[in-house]
Amino acid sequence: MKINLPINQTEYRVDPKQPIVTRTDLKGIITYANPAFIALSGFTEAELIGHSHNVVRHPDMPPEAFADLWETLKAGSPWQGIVKNRAKDGGFYWVDAYVTPVTENGQTIGYMSVRNAPSPQQIAEAERLYAAIRNKQAKMPSTLTRARRLPSFARRMWGASLLCGLLAGGANFWLDRMGLAWLSWIAGGMLGMLPVLWLLPQLTRTLNEVSAGFINLAEGKLNMPVRQSWHCALGDVQVRLESMRIYQKAVVADVITEAQANSASAEMLNANLGQLVQCFHAQNVMLAEMAAQLDSVGSSVKEIVAVSDAMSHEAEHTRERVAEGDVTMLDISSSSRNTLDAMTHSCASMQALRQTVARIQEMSALIDDIAGQTNLLALNASIEAARAGEHGRGFSVVADEVRKLAERTVSSNQSIQDTLQAIHSHVFEAFGRTEKAMGTVEHSQQAIGHFSQGLNNIRDAAEHALQQARALLGFTSQQSEATQDVVVHLNEVFASLERNEQTAVDLQQQAGRLSQSSLSLNKLLGHFRIA
Repeated sequence: MKINLPINQTEYRVDPKQPIVTRTDLKGIITYANPAFIALSGFTEAELIGHSHNVVRHPDMPPEAFADLWETLKAGSPWQGIVKNRAKDGGFYWVDAYVTPVTENGQTIGYMSVRNAPSPQQIAEAERLYAAIRNKQAKMPSTLTRARRLPSFARRMWGASLLCGLLAGGANFWLDRMGLAWLSWIAGGMLGMLPVLWLLPQLTRTLNEVSAGFINLAEGKLNMPVRQSWHCALGDVQVRLESMRIYQKAVVADVITEAQANSASAEMLNANLGQLVQCFHAQNVMLAEMAAQLDSVGSSVKEIVAVSDAMSHEAEHTRERVAEGDVTMLDISSSSRNTLDAMTHSCASMQALRQTVARIQEMSALIDDIAGQTNLLALNASIEAARAGEHGRGFSVVADEVRKLAERTVSSNQSIQDTLQAIHSHVFEAFGRTEKAMGTVEHSQQAIGHFSQGLNNIRDAAEHALQQARALLGFTSQQSEATQDVVVHLNEVFASLERNEQTAVDLQQQAGRLSQSSLSLNKLLGHFRIA
């Protein structure tokens, strides 16, 4: 025998209102387990279905009890007894087990076990019996033997008939000796009725019990057991009726459990659907607001597209104006360079003129010296002519003319020097102004260069701005299209959410009807008494 370990002293109890039910095949392999059994045993459904039923067998149960169970079931009879089962965690629970064959077309195809909560007295008696059996101090009572010991209608009828026959024979013998043979017929008839009169109350009481059992089933009183009191066809009726009661009790208990669970689920579903409807409604409102906002965004994007297009045109216009300014600045720069070159040549010419004036001044000084010397020579000649007297008069005239010429030369030379000095001053002033002008022109040239560079920078910036404006225009155009697509999809989602909201409302109404049906089913099942 399989020994399931470990075990502990944790006790679990069967809910009187929730019998545990299992079905097995002919080899004891579990094919069905109701939720109450799964919860109480601690095993999962996967750990039970397809496995032997002895997975819940407790080591305290003697093998003789299960031997009696299988002997009874194979004989086609139901078995009932108090059983100690082991939970998955090693704990235990006591059950009042009723195991019956399951037939189909007259053939046994498996077994069904319905277990209820036993009374404390039943548990105490079972513990004493199983302890005695384990200690070899007692034997397991045979269910089949106990059933055979029940009274049989046929045996009682034959026994009573035999007794009445003997009494009738004795009565006939004494009546014949007493000369009252005619009374033997009356006595025989009366004695023949005695078995029927004796068994009729027992039969009537049994039939009343069976009738009461059917009435209890009809009234839903599934907590009223039917006891087997005969070992005959009438006893089979009692056994089948009890099997029917227990089976219906198990089915109704499972239906009640499922109905209660369905009722709770229906209420929860109704509440959840109510919240879902509210969520759908809130989402619809939010989507409507979002669609309005996106529509506004779409308008803004269109405005941005228009502004971007205008910016693009302005950037293009700026680039063209900068290109024109660049050409103009190139012309100005070229003219400035030509002016600077001309002024440079002018400065060189004035410098040469200054040098020429300086040489002329030098020559004028030389002439002035020569004129002075000439004047001195003329004066000396005049003196010598005066000394010569008449002979020196002609020479004196010449000397006087030479002196006058020297004086005029000095005077003219002075004028020339004054003129040269004026020329030199004007040339020097012109040279200084020309140098300043050259500095200004050079500064202007540099400014023109900087301005040209600035124009180049402006041109580059304008080109970049144009590219950015075109990119922005393309992006905003795409964004506008995307926004329109989003609005279209949002409208589709909005319509879908409206349909979902209506579906949720319909489901909520159906859940409400399901809840009402569950309440009606609970009221209907309240007619049954299973505990």
